[in-house]
Amino acid sequence: MSEQMAIIQGVGVGLRDTNHSVLWWSAHTGNAGSALHVFDWATAADIIKDYGVREVHELNGKPCWVEVEGGTMVYKRPCIVDGEKP
Repeated sequence: MSEQMAIIQGVGVGLRDTNHSVLWWSAHTGNAGSALHVFDWATAADIIKDYGVREVHELNGKPCWVEVEGGTMVYKRPCIVDGEKP
C-alpha cells in the first residue's frame, strides 16, 4: 500500500444508481491513474466540512490523499496545503 496525493475532478451530487443521495468524484494521481469515488451522504457531509467549502463543486481541483494498492484507490483524507483553509 502507498499513500499518494491525487487531484479531485468531476465532482457531482445525485442518486446515480444507489437510490440515495451521494457525492462522487474522480481522483487523479500522476502515476496510479484515476478512480471514481462515491460517498454516502454522512461521509459527504464530513468531507465538505473538512475542506471548508460552501458548494460541492468547489472541491474540483482540490488535492486529497488516497491509498493505492494494486488496482484499487481509496480516498483517505483532504490534503491541506500550507496557508489554505480550513
